[in-house]
Amino acid sequence: ASTSRAPARVASRTPATSRATPSTRSAIGGYVVQVSARRNRLDALAAFANLQQRYASLLKGKQPDIQEARIPNKGTWYRLRIGPPASKDAAKSLCAKLKSAGMRGCIVRPY
Repeated sequence: ASTSRAPARVASRTPATSRATPSTRSAIGGYVVQVSARRNRLDALAAFANLQQRYASLLKGKQPDIQEARIPNKGTWYRLRIGPPASKDAAKSLCAKLKSAGMRGCIVRPY
């Protein structure tokens, strides 16, 4: 099942931050797996679509969470995180499974 929100956001081409504000994120809690950082939001969403194809069984039911990060001297990057937020152990387990399946790198981050 695919989400209907992603195409609308892609079509708008407006830089956007995560769906959750910092106060909402802290209220939700949990951990996500960060798998990539791209120069624009469209590339981050395309990367998730590629990962869904490559690691279909591991990413079934998962959603992209794009976090905008303004990095001094490097500009704005869009971090691709896989959600929804889960426990730290669940996020570590997903990261380990992705690495075992061939992903070169991922990190567990608090949401």
